[in-house]
Amino acid sequence: MPSQRSLAKHLNISRNTVDAAYQQLLVEGYVVSREREGLFVVELEKDYLAGIGFPAYLNSPS
Repeated sequence: MPSQRSLAKHLNISRNTVDAAYQQLLVEGYVVSREREGLFVVELEKDYLAGIGFPAYLNSPS
């Protein structure tokens, strides 16, 4: 994921806002933090994607 500073600058919002959003994503388990590397999105299971109504092409094997 982009750094807090770069995302805040790109969206023209406070870095505190980006920090709060990133922290919420961590708490909810959508991202993981790797020390000195940054935040990375967690891969979602296909069953989860099917349950929330994603289009079928996102649920089919590649």
